[in-house]
Amino acid sequence: MSCIIELSNIMKAICGKVLIVKELEKVQDRAVLTLYNLEKIFPPSFFTIIMHLLIHLPHEAKLGRPIFYRWMYPIERFLCKLKSYCRNKRYLEGSIAEGYLAKE
Repeated sequence: MSCIIELSNIMKAICGKVLIVKELEKVQDRAVLTLYNLEKIFPPSFFTIIMHLLIHLPHEAKLGRPIFYRWMYPIERFLCKLKSYCRNKRYLEGSIAEGYLAKE
């Protein structure tokens, strides 16, 4: 359970609006130890390339600054919302535009 809490703390530190470079170096070390502890609990099939990506995220945050500026989540949510307006699958663009205008 403490491994999952530590994983949440690592993601919180990486996704913050203000990044401290010295803290990111410590976070990278903590990420390695956390993944090592998770390997003791979960089966090997749990560890995909995405789990390995956690080790590289603090370094990417140091190079590119705050991550939330580069993430696609808000755009993907908006596109999902637009897609939900679609009623006629044959004429997607018109249907989405009509649904958007009706919602406004």
